[in-house]
Amino acid sequence: YCHLPATVMCSSDKVTPQGAHLVENGEGIWMLVGNDVDPLFLESVFGPQVHQPGAVLSFDPDATRTAARIWAMVEQIRRMKGSHPWMPFRVVWPSTRDESRVLALLLEDPVAGHPSYVDYLCHIHKQVSSRMQ
Repeated sequence: YCHLPATVMCSSDKVTPQGAHLVENGEGIWMLVGNDVDPLFLESVFGPQVHQPGAVLSFDPDATRTAARIWAMVEQIRRMKGSHPWMPFRVVWPSTRDESRVLALLLEDPVAGHPSYVDYLCHIHKQVSSRMQ
């Protein structure tokens, strides 16, 4: 068992360039690494090779204590999903195609001129209320 940090609204304004955020949508879990994450944090997760240009990095939960703690959170999220306990885990680096895909999952944000999910629900609620009067 692992105590998870508080869940935040699924919005891009909650994703900071200085942070590493776990994003889960029921189908997968991603660790979204910000562009300005502290290099010491990255080293504590991936080891000293993180500073080597062109190094191929992989997530090894047994490599460091921080990586083990992140893995415990991933496993806790999987356990909480009940009938769908296994979801793939992937580290997403800044300025990659995967980053764009994960950011598109942030449904609280307006997209391409469409309202945010909350704004859409408020609009529907107003329409239903006006028809019932």
